Amino acid sequence: MARPRRPTWIGDRFAGVEARVWAEYRVDLSFGWTRLWLVLPDETRAECATARAAFDAAGGLAGWGVLYLLLGFWWWPAAVIAPTLIVLAWRRGRQTAAAFSELIESVVDVHGGDLAARLVVADGQQPLDSTVGARITARTRKDA
Repeated sequence: MARPRRPTWIGDRFAGVEARVWAEYRVDLSFGWTRLWLVLPDETRAECATARAAFDAAGGLAGWGVLYLLLGFWWWPAAVIAPTLIVLAWRRGRQTAAAFSELIESVVDVHGGDLAARLVVADGQQPLDSTVGARITARTRKDA
């Protein structure tokens, strides 16, 4: 869906969202996401927070796997547990990154027009397109 640009699959998932949103709407998510977050309804924010927490938990599990691996040099049962935790963290990380990146893209699709209306770059009836998205980007970048 987007050309690989990052050294990891997970990084590519998030970079792909940014590339697709830019290609479709001309919205720069690195500047626009925080503004979009402010206009999201509470239930959408809760969904995003839940998806992010699941992704963070996978990262925490990977950290525990590394710690168990280090402990394995002194206590052999930890060396048995470590690979299991690391593989589980890797799988969960990929799954949660895919879900979270899809959710981010969906949030832009569904609520990008709300952001445009709140930034007064389009009326509330105009759908998000590349023209409106370019105005959002210009406003959020402060034309920098």
